[in-house]
Amino acid sequence: MIGRLLEISALLLLAAGATAAAAGDMVRVRLNNPSAMEWRVEVRDLVCDNAVVWQGRMKPGDEAKLTVCAGAGGAKLATAVVAGCASARKTVWEGVADGATIDVAEAEEQE
Repeated sequence: MIGRLLEISALLLLAAGATAAAAGDMVRVRLNNPSAMEWRVEVRDLVCDNAVVWQGRMKPGDEAKLTVCAGAGGAKLATAVVAGCASARKTVWEGVADGATIDVAEAEEQE
């Protein structure tokens, strides 16, 4: 019985370690609004549990610096961008490298 509990505990620790190692690499990303419009923006980290890493309003010229998880191919982020009462434009950004800039005005609706 105790041997089985130790075996299960070891497997859980290995699984937790693998998840932490996979999400252990971090990259810095700059979120930028170069347009003349104010946007409501939400950014989700798709590598680390789909967590919201930034949410708020971006006035013209605003920028935000984010640190997000990266996998083997870089970071993977999802943005939802809304101007006024328009519907959200949702974009998935894959292979985002350290130091990259994401311009929210360039977000395009993806199906």
